[in-house]
Amino acid sequence: MSREDILRRAGAHIVDGVVRGFGDLAAELEAAHVGALLIDLSHRDRLAVAGPDAPGFLNRILSLDVLTLPVGAGGRPFLLDARGRIVGAFRLLRTGPDAYLFEASRGHGAAIIERLDHYHFGERIAVEPVSEAWALLTIQGPAAPRVLASLDLPAPDAPYGHASASLGGAPGRVARVDRGTGPGFDLWCAPEGFVPLWRGLIEAGARAGGVDALEIARIEAGRPDHPAELGDHATPLEVGAADGCSEGKGCYPGQEVIERTLAIGRPARALIAVTAPDPLVAGAPVRVDDAVAGTLTSAAALPDGRHVGLALVKRAFAQASTLVSQGVTLTQRPRTQETPP
Repeated sequence: MSREDILRRAGAHIVDGVVRGFGDLAAELEAAHVGALLIDLSHRDRLAVAGPDAPGFLNRILSLDVLTLPVGAGGRPFLLDARGRIVGAFRLLRTGPDAYLFEASRGHGAAIIERLDHYHFGERIAVEPVSEAWALLTIQGPAAPRVLASLDLPAPDAPYGHASASLGGAPGRVARVDRGTGPGFDLWCAPEGFVPLWRGLIEAGARAGGVDALEIARIEAGRPDHPAELGDHATPLEVGAADGCSEGKGCYPGQEVIERTLAIGRPARALIAVTAPDPLVAGAPVRVDDAVAGTLTSAAALPDGRHVGLALVKRAFAQASTLVSQGVTLTQRPRTQETPP
């Protein structure tokens, strides 16, 4: 039985290779909030970067100090342009002294490879897509550690910490990646291990879910993602992604802008979380009285009829209690993660 076979037999609604859900969005969200939600993310892009010059090469162009990351650690670095804007966003796991795994949004892997090639001047490195070599699952929610423990699988504590494990009878890796309100874990498994791993996690108490529920959980938690927030319209510090920038790190593209902003302590804009009684439209302008305050970057409808979103606004309006977008009143709500993993 293939990966798609078991998902479809379980009731998955699959669109263009992406598992959107299993027919009960409210139950999936409840699992993300109080249980364990299991989602196939194999549509996302995976890359491997390796070679004796890989650590130094990556450290020269990324916003995060990857040289000091030990094997078994990771982070969310950025590739920036000269303005400090985000041109590449991904999660990185250091799997060996000279080896790294990248995970990025669907279709973004090619842009990352192109950007890496732009800075490649003969260093001894190899960059290759490995999406076919690995399936990717994520399990999110407060019960996720218990589910993993019942299968004798590791549940790393540190953000992006990861460990090798037998997943479905094949070598794999478990990484701490909080994609909703947390905690959460990504499971990199060999394709032949997907079906037994999926079955084992479901039998251990996880609930099957899709990206629609995960997107709502992400927005509820206030976590920026690519490309909605983490794109070339913003800097990492504006969208609350300071964890992807190492202060005082040596020269890299966009470093001057990042260091200057860190020194001032006041990015020009801020990411805020909002709620509304009516539908919201990502990309729509946000206003305070007659002034344009910013833009809605993400929006989602909850099963109970409420609507939530994220907005990137000018700092002068970051504390406004009420904003408006296309005639809909927005009320600010707390972001549960100010610097989300």
